[in-house]
Amino acid sequence: GSGSGNQAVELKVVTRKADLGGEGFGFNELVRVTTGAGGLFLAGQTVQRAARVQRRFRRAFSADGKARVVEGLEIVKTYRVLDGIAGELPTSTTKSQLRLVRPPTGVSAS
Repeated sequence: GSGSGNQAVELKVVTRKADLGGEGFGFNELVRVTTGAGGLFLAGQTVQRAARVQRRFRRAFSADGKARVVEGLEIVKTYRVLDGIAGELPTSTTKSQLRLVRPPTGVSAS
């Protein structure tokens, strides 16, 4: 095998902005992703991509009103980087819904 599954990936947050107003809270990050180029002729070279990670959360209660819930939406858009400049159109977009539930007090986990 080529061993490409064992290459290191470096993630570096370039900018981070927190939004604590409104009906919840959120974060907007620009991340530089650096990976090995791979391939026979590109060994030792790296490829850079950019990712915009947007997360938004809000607090609520479960339907029965007994448990605290944090609901969230995460959107990750990746971009090609050429000569240090990220492209205008994303190469991929992923949307994820998050739901974190805290059991009511007095309930033990088994």
